[in-house]
Amino acid sequence: MRAVVVDDERLSREKVRQLLQSHSDVEVLAYCSNAKAALAIIIAQEPDLIFLDIQMPEMTGLEMLDELYKHAEINLPQIIFITAYDEHAIAAFDMNAVDYLLKPMKADRFDLALARCKERVENEEFTDPKRQELFNKYKESLKSKFVSATHLGKVYPLQVDEIIWAKSEGNYVRIFTKERFYMKRATLSELESTLNSRDILRIHKSHLVNINAITHFESSSHSDLMITLESGEQIKCSRNFSDQLKKILG
Repeated sequence: MRAVVVDDERLSREKVRQLLQSHSDVEVLAYCSNAKAALAIIIAQEPDLIFLDIQMPEMTGLEMLDELYKHAEINLPQIIFITAYDEHAIAAFDMNAVDYLLKPMKADRFDLALARCKERVENEEFTDPKRQELFNKYKESLKSKFVSATHLGKVYPLQVDEIIWAKSEGNYVRIFTKERFYMKRATLSELESTLNSRDILRIHKSHLVNINAITHFESSSHSDLMITLESGEQIKCSRNFSDQLKKILG
């Protein structure tokens, strides 16, 4: 199998290198310290397997996969996640990952993960067309389940109905829930497309809102509306979107 290792920690990459020494049937194409560099290599060389860290600066492992799935023309690789945070397990297996290894990695668990991967590759059920179908189904189901976002350096899968509202901040989107806010590297349009929910509505060029979180609204200047959320926050709905909001809310 041809593999790519993606982890921003040098010691972690070196650990994978050591653990692979007893697996002569695995060829490592590249050891990458960031997801952006890895993405280009994966698209160009189409490896069979990716050892992927989830929590990385600039672009997380989950965000990298979101980008990778946009390239339907390539054969999608198997994924073995490597992370220090076990709260990502559900998101990892929702992505049809082969396995999920916690740091510090142990040889027996690493070997088991590789064995599972080899079994998948050798099994006719997981030929490329089948895997493509599985990942496409995942991608569609992801839109109605959750979106990954970060808070204090950790990645969390947010349920769509948890989101109260979101606003654009440069190259990022700030996503608000009842408990706290999260950051996601994306445009507001990209987030809207990912969520793909009838409950999440664009009300301004810079704002999305969950219509279930609206308590009331009132007319403002220049035909704008001022929306009040259950959290007490007030957000402007521009006139370009106000008719749609009024129609939805009756």
